[in-house]
Amino acid sequence: RDTFLSMVRYDHATGYWVLKDDAAMPDGMPSRDEVKAMRDKFLSMHTWDPVNTKWVPVKGEPRDMSKLTRAQVKADTERFLKMMRFDERSATWMSRN
Repeated sequence: RDTFLSMVRYDHATGYWVLKDDAAMPDGMPSRDEVKAMRDKFLSMHTWDPVNTKWVPVKGEPRDMSKLTRAQVKADTERFLKMMRFDERSATWMSRN
């Protein structure tokens, strides 16, 4: 707990724990941008199947996320974050199930 609190602070504006400006990222831990890039890659290569309530691979070329509406991107991102969690040990996104 003490180590955690020495490295991060709670950002009330975003509702996230964020690394303090003077704190170094722990060894082997991907940056926030790298984690977001992994999430975006997953979202471009998968689509939500509401009938089977699961993510399914996109057939053919990956989706171009820039061509989706803001509402579509927001809905997919929210659904993704509800169903997946980032595992720091393996540095991968894992199902919450």
